[in-house]
Amino acid sequence: MRFLQKLIIGLFLLISVVSCKKETTWDVDLAIPLAKSYLNISNFFGDTIFQADPNGLLHIAFSKDLINYTMDSLVNLPDTTVTLGYTLPFSQALNAGVVIYSNAASNR
Repeated sequence: MRFLQKLIIGLFLLISVVSCKKETTWDVDLAIPLAKSYLNISNFFGDTIFQADPNGLLHIAFSKDLINYTMDSLVNLPDTTVTLGYTLPFSQALNAGVVIYSNAASNR
């Protein structure tokens, strides 16, 4: 009799454990911190525009040209070429280095 009671209780526990088993899925959306840190505004921007003073205050040091004009952007001068022709009064070909006119007073 005692064996039969243990068998019935064991079967009841086995059936209750097996029948309650559900398919488990792990779809968990948690927002928990993974690390601890301190942020200030200089962490979000480059270190070159912020300067810290002895009190720990951050000052923005920003430098940029307001007007950056060059002369060619203000004045547009067209390219010009001046061509002048001169005709010699005689029709003899001259070689390079030939003296055409000489002042005798300057040679003395």
